[in-house]
Amino acid sequence: MVSTLFLNSAPTFGGPVPLQAVLVGKSTSWKLPGVSDPEGDSIAVSAEIDASNSWLTFDGSGFNFAGNQAKKEDAGSITVLVSATDSYGAKTIVKQNI
Repeated sequence: MVSTLFLNSAPTFGGPVPLQAVLVGKSTSWKLPGVSDPEGDSIAVSAEIDASNSWLTFDGSGFNFAGNQAKKEDAGSITVLVSATDSYGAKTIVKQNI
């Protein structure tokens, strides 16, 4: 009898997620480094952004963040969790500090 073991590795980001600084009243955008899967599985990328930071959006298909922190009351540091999940459920999560 022969058994086959399937090993699935989590997706990886193509480089470090860059730190970002956003100026109040200025539009900003940046792109995450590319994401790949060692086995070539399909990948879904998402970002958890706190509802109080609704000025910031994320496009998971293009790996782009964009926004305009219009109010000085919104100033301060926020943390966004970016996750890449392959079609078998293996996941990589990184923190993005803004």
